[in-house]
Amino acid sequence: MAKQIAIELNDSGIIVCNEQQLLLDSPGYIIDLAGYEWIGKEARDRALLHPNECNHRFWYELARTKTKAINHNNTKLALRHLSSIWSQVSKNVDTVILTVPATFTNTGLGILLGICDELSIPVNAMVHHAALSPRQSNHSGDTVHVDVLLHHTAITFLREHQSEFKVEHTILLDDIGWHSFYTATAEYITQTFIKSTRLDPMHSASLEQQLFNRLPIWLASAQTEETIRCQIEHQNSLFEVNINSSELKNILNVQLSKIINSLSSREMAQPIIACVSTSVNEQLGFHQLANRYGILVRPLHIGHHAQQGLLHAEQLLDSDSQIYLNKQLPYTILTDPLPLPNNELSVTANLPTHILYRNRAFPLNDSLYLTGTTTTGFQLQLKQTDMKDELLSIRCNDSSVSVEIADGHEITVNNQMVQTHTRVTVGDRIHIANCEDDLVFIKVEE
Repeated sequence: MAKQIAIELNDSGIIVCNEQQLLLDSPGYIIDLAGYEWIGKEARDRALLHPNECNHRFWYELARTKTKAINHNNTKLALRHLSSIWSQVSKNVDTVILTVPATFTNTGLGILLGICDELSIPVNAMVHHAALSPRQSNHSGDTVHVDVLLHHTAITFLREHQSEFKVEHTILLDDIGWHSFYTATAEYITQTFIKSTRLDPMHSASLEQQLFNRLPIWLASAQTEETIRCQIEHQNSLFEVNINSSELKNILNVQLSKIINSLSSREMAQPIIACVSTSVNEQLGFHQLANRYGILVRPLHIGHHAQQGLLHAEQLLDSDSQIYLNKQLPYTILTDPLPLPNNELSVTANLPTHILYRNRAFPLNDSLYLTGTTTTGFQLQLKQTDMKDELLSIRCNDSSVSVEIADGHEITVNNQMVQTHTRVTVGDRIHIANCEDDLVFIKVEE
């Protein structure tokens, strides 16, 4: 009996669903080693054991391909990955709906369809992930789709028109993705192990692989527990450290803040609802930070785009035989409540207590002043001195911390140009033009 399936594809991997269930979830990793081949999860779980033989950037590179810069090796790797998937799910399938993120160029989409044709995958429709976003019942603001992928993040703004969502504009953050989140937290946990146990989890490939394989569980625990217990096995011994969850969240929030700031970079109807995957919420605590900026969050379960594509199958397939990227569809209305932050994560509770500058934590009392001259360089001071040397001042009270910028100076918070009295929170990072060291707002627990 013929059947339909949907294939959800991005640089993190491939997900396949039918109308009833998730069939397959395969990370975008391939390892070739002396006649051995691992694809998907088996490759991901060995990636650091064989770093020179592992490739996890081929979907990322293929998606961004420009006409005059086609890399045939990436195409071959993508074909091998998709071929391994298709061999497991192709039985009796006569219709495939392909869903893709905003990161694909027209050239990348053409290559992808060419791969599907070579594998005899019967693609009948192709849909932009963001167009499959749900709408919250009684929501009066705008909806944004946030795709956190392996090597980058795509933020797509949607326009509502006659019970449909239409893709409008996408911002790509090339330096933020699962790889960067895991790398940053792994480095922090490594330093904690070294200080507490003298074991360096980065000392060997096997230890590093063990660390990265356990990161998803540790990050998820950090969202619900005050401390997390991290254990690593080495030479028949168990090494253990307890890590303060707030400190780990501070590491994550440095990158999450860049996403939040991008969401706020356009004039939009408030409140904003950001659609993100459940893993982004569960491991990174996205809604905890977003709520503090007045942004609500709609978690999307694994396989959401594929299953939504199948729900729209009749409309998607009722067209001519030409395959094009569909960027506008009727939305599904959801009525269940959106997640709210834990009580302990109120705005006041998340105010920074210190600012980290050149490996020194300065307490935020009343005011701090950053000065700079050609002779003294940049200095963070507790007392105000010569006004002409002052670049910015940091002022705090019981409910807020703000930055006041001196005229004529370029200052950014989380890579965004800011104005005087910009409100800041834990994890925000200040960069001053021509200064090598950033200032990072942190919270030091009593």
